[in-house]
Amino acid sequence: MSGEQEAGTTAQGNTEAAPEAGSTQTVDTTAAAASAPGNGGDQAAPSGEQTAEQQQAAAQTQEGDAIEYQDFSMPELPENMAVDQPLLDSFKAFAAERQLSQEDAQAYVDFYAENAIGNHNKAVEEHEARVAQWRADSENDSEYGGEKYEASVANATKVLDRFATPELREFLDETGFGNHPELIRFAVRIGAAFSEDDSFSAAAQATGAGDTGEKSQAEVLYPGQS
Repeated sequence: MSGEQEAGTTAQGNTEAAPEAGSTQTVDTTAAAASAPGNGGDQAAPSGEQTAEQQQAAAQTQEGDAIEYQDFSMPELPENMAVDQPLLDSFKAFAAERQLSQEDAQAYVDFYAENAIGNHNKAVEEHEARVAQWRADSENDSEYGGEKYEASVANATKVLDRFATPELREFLDETGFGNHPELIRFAVRIGAAFSEDDSFSAAAQATGAGDTGEKSQAEVLYPGQS
């Protein structure tokens, strides 16, 4: 009897866990429904679908809402370097098209300005080094350099004073080409040619205001030879 009672007790304890045959089982789906997408759950939207915020931002972009940027801050620029205003205005339109924030647009400006300044400074340094090398080559030139350098430069300067326009002199000074060995050689040889036949002053007079006749370049450089 004790064995039958135990079996009966066990069977009775299991009737709550296992539904009777033919009965209908009720399942609580509230929690599952609450967590389903679109029902206020915490799960992220499936890939390819936009959130409400993203949809709103896209709608604003499509409507063409204009973004007005405050003036961008600019770093201190080196000498002879200025802000490219047309390029900056074009960038504002570019940034507005892409709905960049003021902070993000400023980051682009900072990046460009930093690189532009670096390239400018590098170019200036390279040109200054090139001019210094021209000067050194001129001072040591085998034809007019060394001990003859000072006298050679004096003669070359006379040639430029007589025949170079103010615009040419300004160009030579600003670019440093006045130190180029071949330009100095050119002027030195002209000065030497005038010194040999003592016609430098005559050529200078031929270019003076008192001369009413027009002379060709050959007549100015080589007077008396026609």
